[in-house]
Amino acid sequence: MKRRLISILAILIIWEMASVAINKSVLLPSPLAVLEKMAELIGSPSFYVSLMATLYRVAIAFICALAIGSVLGLIAGYNKNVREYLDPLIKIFQTVPQVSYILIIIVWFSSFTSLLLIILMMTLPIFYYNMLNGYLAIESEYLDVARLFGSSRFSNLHLVVIPLLKSNFLAAINSALPLSIKIAVMAEIFISSSKGVGSLLYLARINLDMASILALTIWMIIIIAIPTNLIGYCMDRN
Repeated sequence: MKRRLISILAILIIWEMASVAINKSVLLPSPLAVLEKMAELIGSPSFYVSLMATLYRVAIAFICALAIGSVLGLIAGYNKNVREYLDPLIKIFQTVPQVSYILIIIVWFSSFTSLLLIILMMTLPIFYYNMLNGYLAIESEYLDVARLFGSSRFSNLHLVVIPLLKSNFLAAINSALPLSIKIAVMAEIFISSSKGVGSLLYLARINLDMASILALTIWMIIIIAIPTNLIGYCMDRN
């Protein structure tokens, strides 16, 4: 904790020095100006409306990616034939650039549907490969012992596989959740969404309001850090 505080303090000092040297708030406002803007956002109802709009979209797409990706990963782990069919498709989802997804999908669908599909396609492979690789890494002895006791496949899944994949599942969430939020904000900018953190960033950019851009960015860093740190704490306890 002490080292983190020292690092943050060093960043603030360098930031302040750079701001004084440049002497143009349009390019680089001071840390104090950004802090004041952050406080202003806290008192602005539009900030909460935009934040909730972004998080609502993220929640829907994230839950879908979690459910679909995890189930497909487990099925692919159980069945090699399914894995061979799914792998090319999942790899396409994984390798297509984010910008390409956005540009292609916004032509075909409405803005809300586009946002959901973009987040879903970018995060689904994370859950798929974490669950698949976790299942394949399970020692066969565990499953053999379960079979010796005459347990059904469902019982094996519930009593053996899922508990052993808990760390893989948490790791997938820890990777996919911050990525989902970042993709959502970026997509909102491209789509020119009427509500969302991305729309606030877009307006700030048009108005050359660098203090608002930095304030919104810092708030998003804080918002992303809260769940990821909680998940990291849970992973450390396992």
